Formats: sequence, C-alpha cells, structure tokens
Amino acid sequence: MFADCAFAAGRGHDVCQDYAAAGGEPDEPYAILADGCSTSPDTDVGARLLVKCVERPLASAASLDGPAFGALFANAVVEAGALAASLDLDPRALDATLAAIKVAGGRYAAACYGDGVIGVASRAGTITLHQIAFARGCPRYVSYIADPERARAFAACEGNTKLVTTYRFSAEDGAMLWKETVPSTEPFEVVAGNVRDCVAVFAMSDGALAVTAPGHEPVPLAECAAELLAFKTVRGAFVRRRLRRFLDDCARRGWRLGDDLALAAVHV
Repeated sequence: MFADCAFAAGRGHDVCQDYAAAGGEPDEPYAILADGCSTSPDTDVGARLLVKCVERPLASAASLDGPAFGALFANAVVEAGALAASLDLDPRALDATLAAIKVAGGRYAAACYGDGVIGVASRAGTITLHQIAFARGCPRYVSYIADPERARAFAACEGNTKLVTTYRFSAEDGAMLWKETVPSTEPFEVVAGNVRDCVAVFAMSDGALAVTAPGHEPVPLAECAAELLAFKTVRGAFVRRRLRRFLDDCARRGWRLGDDLALAAVHV
C-alpha cells in the first residue's frame, strides 16, 4: 500500500492555506489534510500545526472508529493550540477543516471535520464521493472544539445546515450511477470499509469544488475527482505527480483553480 499527498495555492492566493501529510508502514499507511480559513489570520501555520499534531497518533493507531477520531481531533486541537500560543498566534489560526485516513487490520477509515470530500475508488470500477458542505458556506472548524463561545455562536447560525451529498459514478466513463443528499448534525463524518473492496481511499479539500471552466462555469466535482485519481503509477510521489499534471491540464484548458486544493490518498 502507498500513501501520498499534495496541495497547491488557488488563483490569487499569496500563501496556500491547505496542508497535507502522508506516510506510515506499508501495511498501515495514513494520510491527512487541513484546509485553513481564508479570512482568519495565519491559518497556513495553523493548518500545518493541526496536521502535525494528528500525524504521530494517527501513524501509531491500530484502528479508528468514530469515538477514536473524535479523540484524535480534540487532542490535536489542544496540542496545536498550545503550540500556537507559544508562537503568539491568534487562536483563530486554527480555524481549519481537517480530514484523516488510516488503513490497518484489513480495514480503512476516513473522517472529515468541517467541509471537504472523502472518496473511495472501488475494485468494481466505481468512485464514490462524499461531499460535505454547509448551506450558508460556513463550516464547523475544528478549532471550535476548544472554544465553547464560538461553538455556541456557530450552533446559533440559522439555516447553515450541514449537508452530505454522496455521488457514485463509473471510473471508466464518468456515468453517474447514484446521488443522494442528506442533512447531518454530526461534528464530523466517517467512512469505513474493507480494504479488499477498494483501490484507493482519499480526501480532498473543498478547493475541488472551486474549479471553473472558461465562462466561469463550475467543473463538476466528479470530473475533477476522476482526473485527480488518474494515477499512472502509485509509487513514490504519485499524488504530487498527478496534481502537477492536473494543474498543467487546467492551464491548457483554461480552467481556473479558485481556491487552494489539497489531495491526500492511500492506494491499496
């Protein structure tokens, strides 16, 4: 099994506020990404701190379920908060969404706190995307775990329903096979299953939803995901190579990356 990640700044962004990491033993790989809020201060630093505070416990975890992911995220926020304070950073530097993937014991588990995308490419030739979004565009940031006042303010925001849209489409021709949108009140979403059923498990920041074609028409998420997963080989920096090619193809087609984009994947 192989794990890799990559991230790139969106159009007009001086600093990329997404960050990602990947690694682990061959039979227990992991991948992580964080997407910093563009309107909060120093979230490029905060995203890195959060990923690094998740990385060590995730690498050593034997397996993860919902409660374990909850503890992982909460502990990372506390640890990252202490590091941010030591650097005299504003606590809002940790305003970020966070996703983590772990494979162990023949199973995979992935979780996304805030918005973003978790996906699974199956051995049956389909790709399933779980797109997590908020109706008013204001995600629940992982930093709210350690800030009860901001958590209450977020909960009081009317009409900001969390929506999980699941797409399943053919990896061969892109034909849509199934789509469903359901509301969720959970602080984070978990997707899990058997390794024997899948080819890859991946997470993307919501920059995958901000790719536009000439005329400012949005490029469908399924199309972007299929291209980002078109790995030629899966050794070494396979995600970084694929993201570079994707960005080159975007430039050739006149597509624009309107937001930072991060991709973290485990190929099994």
